[in-house]
Amino acid sequence: MKKLLLTTLIALTILFAQAQCQSDFSYTQNGPTTIFTDLSTINSGWSTNYSVTWDWDFGDGNSSTQQNPIYTYASPGPNNGWYWSCLVVTYFDSTIINSCTSFYCDSIF
Repeated sequence: MKKLLLTTLIALTILFAQAQCQSDFSYTQNGPTTIFTDLSTINSGWSTNYSVTWDWDFGDGNSSTQQNPIYTYASPGPNNGWYWSCLVVTYFDSTIINSCTSFYCDSIF
């Protein structure tokens, strides 16, 4: 019984330790121009000595590394104007020598 409890505890610790960051974004549109806003978060247990990189994929073959890019889509585009846009955010904490990468995608019309 102790072995099962210990194994479960270790598995839960590993599961929750890996959920250190979460990428997320919102967007607003003005015609074909889309303003993306990074809403990504990191575990508050990290130090304040971390760096962040953003890798946006606008779903039409173009990308950006800005935190909050503004992008103009070609009209009407493939798939009747629908695009699948994604953000990959990577945090690296040089104090605890740890990194966390997360991605989030949403459909854009």
